[in-house]
This record gives sequence, structure tokens and C-alpha cells, in this order.
Amino acid sequence: AGCRVSAFRVVPDEPSEIAALVDSWVSEGVELIITSGGTGLGPRDVTVETLLPRFSRRLAGVEQALFQWGQGKIRTAMLSRLAAGMIGSSLVICLPGSPGAARDALEVLVPTIFHAFSMIQGEGHQ
Repeated sequence: AGCRVSAFRVVPDEPSEIAALVDSWVSEGVELIITSGGTGLGPRDVTVETLLPRFSRRLAGVEQALFQWGQGKIRTAMLSRLAAGMIGSSLVICLPGSPGAARDALEVLVPTIFHAFSMIQGEGHQ
């Protein structure tokens, strides 16, 4: 989509490591943080529980669009616990770890999600 990826990290399914990394990116002013994995039902799927308490705003419309698109492709998408919201001025989207699910999510997000950045900066609707 022509976006510059300023950082990419793989971290274990440990709440303290997930939180520390996301918090550091938020404090650095990263506009968009996308996590992949930790949204399932397994005992080590902790990304959503780790980040939800940090959200100052949930983006239910983004979550619903992702769920709807995924369920149109594969029935098991209803088992995902993906999440989207704001932490500070950073937009955080927690996607499933499946490469196919992540590709599907990007079909939903790009380019529409870019409209959010002008709104976040107080520029209103463009």
C-alpha cells in the first residue's frame, strides 16, 4: 500500500513483552501498529487481553468490518478475537496470526484506514 514500515518485531506470547513493545512504539509516535497473532482461543493467545485495557477508544466498526469479511471467506473466522482501538494517538489493530487472515484483513483496511490519520490529527474528514 506504499506505507513505510518503520519497525517489525517478533515477540513471544508474553503480556509484559507485548505491552512493552507496543508502549514503546506509542511513545515514539508510531501512527499505526498492527499485531499478528494472539487472537485465538489457545492458552497462550494473550495479545487481545494485553492490549484492550490500554485502548482509550475501541474501533468497533473496524472490528465488525474485519469479522464480516473474514466470515464471508471462512466460517472459523468467528472464533477470532481480533481488536482495534486507539492507544494515545496510535491506531492499534490486532489481527489473527494466520497469513491468509492477515491478507484478508489488509483487503478490508487498505486504503480506507488511511482516512483515520487526518481525523486523529484533528484535520477532520478529507
